[in-house]
Amino acid sequence: MANQGRLVDLIAIGRPGDDNTGPAVETWNAALFESGRPVLVVPPGFAGDTTQRFGRRIAIAWNGSSQAARAVTAALPLLHGAETISVLTTPSDRTAASSGEALVNYLAWHGLTAGPRVVDAASEPVGQALMDAAAGMNADLVVMGAYTHSRLVRLILGGVTRTVLERSTVPVLMAH
Repeated sequence: MANQGRLVDLIAIGRPGDDNTGPAVETWNAALFESGRPVLVVPPGFAGDTTQRFGRRIAIAWNGSSQAARAVTAALPLLHGAETISVLTTPSDRTAASSGEALVNYLAWHGLTAGPRVVDAASEPVGQALMDAAAGMNADLVVMGAYTHSRLVRLILGGVTRTVLERSTVPVLMAH
């Protein structure tokens, strides 16, 4: 996966199972961490229905990280075909609420119109708050950076990426 993935523009892969072990997880890890390419993670059941479309209503989970920036850049062709683009930002000690406005301005330079939205995650995990916000806007694609925290922090706290992967019912375009 790592070697062949380096020679494609986008890797589409089914979401790995919940047990976090086995060949599917190893393949997914190689795609995300070793290929250097963006990965489109498709939830179970989504690929089986050819009438389902995605990319019309795109939610960008923006935290200002280099991973998120890579995901947005990889998504630009899809963003140009979108009807609606929302930039979702959850304020934290690392992310200012206003950082979503900066991404909206960046997208405008590309001829794209996006709306910023600050997502309150005070009462639930950030990943769940983002998924709730994306569902509230009927998003059919989520764009985000993957694993922006260290492995130790992810092991202790779980992490936004894992929550999104476990709970998303729509495809997620990720980059690391």
